[in-house]
Amino acid sequence: IGGGNKIRKLEFVLAEAIALGANVLITSGGLQSNHCRATALVAAQLGLQSHLILRGRPQEFANGNLLLDHLLGAKIHYATGEEFAQLDQTYQKTMAHYIGQGDTPYSIPIGASNALGLWGYIGAARELKADYAAEDIEPSHLFLAVGSGGTFGGLLLGGSLFGLSSVLRGICVSEDAAHFRQKLDCDLDQWRRDYEGSVTPKVDGLLDGYIGAGYGIASPDDSKVSSLIPFTQLKRFEACSIRLKKKALPAAMLSFCIPAECMDYSLRWLTDCSRNSADNLL
Repeated sequence: IGGGNKIRKLEFVLAEAIALGANVLITSGGLQSNHCRATALVAAQLGLQSHLILRGRPQEFANGNLLLDHLLGAKIHYATGEEFAQLDQTYQKTMAHYIGQGDTPYSIPIGASNALGLWGYIGAARELKADYAAEDIEPSHLFLAVGSGGTFGGLLLGGSLFGLSSVLRGICVSEDAAHFRQKLDCDLDQWRRDYEGSVTPKVDGLLDGYIGAGYGIASPDDSKVSSLIPFTQLKRFEACSIRLKKKALPAAMLSFCIPAECMDYSLRWLTDCSRNSADNLL
């Protein structure tokens, strides 16, 4: 079961959980959260319990990631909108429940996006630097979806640490740019305090206007290809396409992270864009 960017962050967060002797992992997300599914998977592999706080109602027939969560043995707490709006309190109550029965719970924020989780994509930035050098390329822009902030924050720090010249563009798909600027400022400050970091990149390049009807809800145009490509990937393509048409991007090379299962559709999209732009797309 793939996990994409979720596994990179979980690698560091789970190392701490194991070091602290945790036997229960508590995390949260939407009903079809990739992060929650990845957490349930690694918990099962490590012999730990998983408790998922999922925003939404119980489903008569579970499918997708929710079905996998059940199959992986996760305990699922369906949270109302009010509970999810007060997520810190919901975490605290859940932690207290497990502590009360003698367990050692460990809480993981949405997307494992915190100061510790940033290390996952600091490492990814170093890999990108090496990959660019190996292929003798230097993309001008790097596009990614921003759903919880950890991937963007890690690449921002890693870009400063390892000298990536690509300009980061984050497509906000769950909250607006103001929310993520505030969250990332806090996470980066905490990272500097915890690990005595000295780099101070400016949180910039977050783009609004692509959430649509809400997180995970495809627009009519998105729905035409939603069976072929994940929601967040669609939003990245949409943002880049609009900016290309408005000539808001330079004639240069762009970089995307494209899942293997989406390659055919992605290549068709990139080919179409290249016909309508002088830009070179990677």
